Amino acid sequence: VYLGGYTRSTGQGIYRAILDTTKQQLTTPTPLVTTVDGPTYLAVNGDKMYAVAAGDGTGGVAAIDLAGTPHVINSVLLPGTSPAYVAVDAERRLVYAANYHMGRIDVFVIRDDGGLALASSNQCTGSGPRPEQEESHVHYTDLTPDRRLVVCDLGADTVTTYDVDVAGQIRPVATFATAAGF
Repeated sequence: VYLGGYTRSTGQGIYRAILDTTKQQLTTPTPLVTTVDGPTYLAVNGDKMYAVAAGDGTGGVAAIDLAGTPHVINSVLLPGTSPAYVAVDAERRLVYAANYHMGRIDVFVIRDDGGLALASSNQCTGSGPRPEQEESHVHYTDLTPDRRLVVCDLGADTVTTYDVDVAGQIRPVATFATAAGF
């Protein structure tokens, strides 16, 4: 089991623990990767992990090789804050990030070495009636069973599906608007 969290205080980054399903016990987590700041969300694909990463006035995703001694392959950090969610599209070799505070969808191409390169950055717009809905807040990006990207925007009260091409470009297909303030 991999665990990520904040590193502002005593957190060291990404931890690993072993889950014994027979005994229903989890071992004490031990630090696995301590060189990524703020890895609050993780996605694993084979022997690669993609983790939320934070920098000084930047945020993005770090690519981590779990084979052998785990190490960071690279990080792609963009101006602003770190994402809230990361998902892997193994078939198209893409990683999606939902950036809540920036109201943005970031799409990264997985390079041959498992590292990342930015494919597209897509700014969302909209707002809702509640005080915390002053602007777009993309909180979730992942694939539907028919391999479209679904994006939940808590600031705009919308759920939008997108077509995705192999280069990581997205095109909106449909938007569902929830009740205002939902």
